[in-house]
Amino acid sequence: MAEPMDDRELERLMKEGLEQRAASVDESAAGQLVAAARAGSSRSPWRTTAVMGLAAASVAGIAFATVALDDDDIRSGGRSTPTTGDPGTGTEVTEWRTEYWRDVKVDVPADWGWGGAPQPDIVDPESGSNGEPIDCGAEAYIGPDGTRFLNGGDSTPYVGRPLMMTDACMGQVGPGSWRPPTAPYVWLGAPVEPGTVEFPNGYVMETVEVNGSTVSVATKDPALRHEILATAGGGETCMSEYDGAPTIEAVPREGVPEVTGMTVCAYREVNGRAELTYVTHVGAAAARSFKDAVGRAPVENCQPRNASEWVLLTVEGTEGIRQEHLVQLGECSGIELIPGADLVELTDETVAPWAVGGIPAYVVGPYGGKGLTGGFFRGMLG
Repeated sequence: MAEPMDDRELERLMKEGLEQRAASVDESAAGQLVAAARAGSSRSPWRTTAVMGLAAASVAGIAFATVALDDDDIRSGGRSTPTTGDPGTGTEVTEWRTEYWRDVKVDVPADWGWGGAPQPDIVDPESGSNGEPIDCGAEAYIGPDGTRFLNGGDSTPYVGRPLMMTDACMGQVGPGSWRPPTAPYVWLGAPVEPGTVEFPNGYVMETVEVNGSTVSVATKDPALRHEILATAGGGETCMSEYDGAPTIEAVPREGVPEVTGMTVCAYREVNGRAELTYVTHVGAAAARSFKDAVGRAPVENCQPRNASEWVLLTVEGTEGIRQEHLVQLGECSGIELIPGADLVELTDETVAPWAVGGIPAYVVGPYGGKGLTGGFFRGMLG
């Protein structure tokens, strides 16, 4: 078993993460994280018991939510040859990450943010809606460093999903009326017909169908566009959907395996099914911090009710050992450590290790905020 991380080394890593992601962060938040992670460095046996809301997030809270406890959430995508970035970015693509939506995955530059994409409108003859695509925030809302764009960031390259980022929708869009891009993007699952759209400002949007869904890539650089599209394929890290709520399959067990990381799979309810919206992976430090925090957190003393979102957390360890825990987000929100048990309370310490990357863009979070101060979720619109 590896030795616990040295306190000075841990504090150095924490400070570097905070400096990189939020230069103006309140140092008290850094101290809380350092203390939490330091407490988690002693490894106990694995337990078998039991976008209008964005304005409220403080600078300190934003940094708390995005501090780099995850040490390997960026993956190479399997290519070693850099590709020239899109004109205007001034960078080369040297690091990639994999994005998932339902049963689709695609590799994108690791320094792109997260946001929305056009989505189908409802069919309502009384209002005149015919189901054509509508734009409710098809731009970046979370930057790669965790920066939040309250009204969208139209100059930030991003990955978009057909989810509402704002309730200030721009009306129907579609063939012949797509807005010219102002930054490169990848849209996952947007209602776009396969093919190519050329815009007068030099951008080209190319769309392909994958596993019954779509992947659209808009760039000025055809080489970058083609390389991204070449990675599009079927997802395989998380279940793409569940008939009902996600369920825990890998239950906790006794033992002291070395924690190696944690996979984070976010779902939302659609017509009675849980559909995959986002996936990320955090490293060993974040996974250990989570395990220690849930061991200290109070019990919610309620069973999950009317959950409409879930985050399935799979803690991975040596010897192939896995433990799944389910975050239930609804009228009674909390973390289900083992099937049927009372929920563990959502606190800053139990949420911070995994609410990273695109989670603040795509997960609304617990009803009423549950007293969380870190700005970890998107929040209710309106």
